[in-house]
Amino acid sequence: MTQVFVLFYLLFLLGVFIAGTFIIYHILKYSINKSASTLMLIIFISGLIILVLINFFAFSSVDLENVLDFGLGTGSFNQSF
Repeated sequence: MTQVFVLFYLLFLLGVFIAGTFIIYHILKYSINKSASTLMLIIFISGLIILVLINFFAFSSVDLENVLDFGLGTGSFNQSF
């Protein structure tokens, strides 16, 4: 089950990379003011790196073995008499 979560996370990271590349391309290609585009690129890339790192550390802290274990069948009403 953990391989499924890791696969979905890698697909998510691939989507973030593709979207980031798309945004960077359009900032470079269609900016009117080149000095403003440099500032926009610095802000966008630094924000993207910070958010991806936070997301990676949050994902790696999740216990993937027990993520879908809801504790069903462990309640007090399941005691045998």
